[in-house]
Amino acid sequence: MTGDHKTKYPSMNPLHEQLYHDALQRLGARMDAGWKDLLAELHGMHAGRPYHSWHHVEHAFAQAFSIVVQSPHPVTTGDWDLLALAIMYHDAVYESRVSESGKGNEERSADLMERHLSSLDFDPDLIAEIRRLILLTQNHRLKDPRDFRGAAMLDADLAILAAPAADYDAYAKAIREEYDWVEPEAYRVGRTRVLENFLTRPSLFSTNLLSTEQAHKNLRREIAALNPFPASLRTS
Repeated sequence: MTGDHKTKYPSMNPLHEQLYHDALQRLGARMDAGWKDLLAELHGMHAGRPYHSWHHVEHAFAQAFSIVVQSPHPVTTGDWDLLALAIMYHDAVYESRVSESGKGNEERSADLMERHLSSLDFDPDLIAEIRRLILLTQNHRLKDPRDFRGAAMLDADLAILAAPAADYDAYAKAIREEYDWVEPEAYRVGRTRVLENFLTRPSLFSTNLLSTEQAHKNLRREIAALNPFPASLRTS
């Protein structure tokens, strides 16, 4: 990797650069000039996506920070640093089409994270924990309710579901743009299935700091928009 990241990739918020630097440093990474190139590559990979862009990372940061400061349980700086790095990397790779490698976006994002952080002599146990947090977003299900990092990770990623209606509708539109290659009927069926899966879960969020009621309103509104006609009137 070369040092010309400023010309290869779009500029980013200096606060995020500082966040990445500080998390790496506090967790014991070898800090040399290379970390800036890694972050520039990571940031650039998010460019041009309608939803899974760096804006989504920023939104997840804000949600995770809110969860951390409102947590009734003690949260260490290490917890935050691991969570921040997982959020930065969790959608590093995002392709709406199935990869030829057979790996999903989450696994490929975790692989990238591991390559990046290993190059900085990062603790393998910490890499494994960040990988675990990223892979939780494959199905957004928490196995252990005591897993605070996992709960914060999932709720930060899914927080858009509980957003105000206008923000949610913009999200739904952006998701459709990311899947613009899918035929309308196939998208309607597939997207409806995803939304209904969220609706049927006993608990949508893990930290109880986001409004399930608002999320359900948003989900039902999108389902209704996708299915404006009775099934009997739709073409098969």
